[in-house]
Amino acid sequence: MQDWTALSEDEIKNIEAKIVAALNSIGIKVAKARWNMPGLLPHWQLMLETPWCASMSRNDVARALEQAMARADIHGPLNGITLKRPHEK
Repeated sequence: MQDWTALSEDEIKNIEAKIVAALNSIGIKVAKARWNMPGLLPHWQLMLETPWCASMSRNDVARALEQAMARADIHGPLNGITLKRPHEK
């Protein structure tokens, strides 16, 4: 698994592009992508916002994210990528 504690700018762009493309391929359009380095986590976290999440259960969202990560061949921390609806905390 790639070390997400010290990602380079190129690695960040590559991960974001791959996961957004994978989500698009399964019909989920990402409205906003934002990288954070939360104080409580020892690694970077990619927050992806999409209105698609508003009408889906947590299980459906988790399943779609897992499928997209597999398609994009992204291996990261369990909470390294979060898929949520816009304005959700």
